Amino acid sequence: MARQARISPDAPIAYKGKYVIPPGTMYSMTALTTHMTAAEYAPDPYAFRPQRWLDNPKIGRAFLGFARGSRSCVGMNLARKEMAMILATLFRKYDLYRGQTDRPTMELYDTVRKRDIDPTSDYIIPVPEKGSQGLRVIFRH
Repeated sequence: MARQARISPDAPIAYKGKYVIPPGTMYSMTALTTHMTAAEYAPDPYAFRPQRWLDNPKIGRAFLGFARGSRSCVGMNLARKEMAMILATLFRKYDLYRGQTDRPTMELYDTVRKRDIDPTSDYIIPVPEKGSQGLRVIFRH
C-alpha cells in the first residue's frame, strides 16, 4: 500500500487523453488501487480467479505487487518461487475440508474477508481491521 512515487523529469505525461501531468510533477499510486481498478481484473477484482492469468497472459504488466522498473524488489523472483512452492506443497498435502475424515484437510476458520483480509489501515503494509486475528486455517490429519 506504500505509494510508489514517480517523476517524469522532461516529458509531460498524458492520462486517458484528457489530463496532462507537467514534467517535474511528482505523482503516485498504490499497488492496491491499481489491482482493484485495472480493467484486467474486471469484473470482480476481489474474486479469487487464477484463471484470469491464463486467459490474459498480459495481465502481469498490471501487477505491481513487487513494484516496477529500477526500484522493483530484488527478491521478487525468489519470493514468487517460494510462494509457488509453499502453495503447491499445501494443496498437494491437504484437501479442502468438506466433512471428510479419511485424509488430511484444511479449512478457513473464523475468517471474514472484510474484517480479516481487506486492508483498513496503511502502515506501509496493509493492515486489517483492529482486533482481527488475521486469516486462520484449521489443519486436520
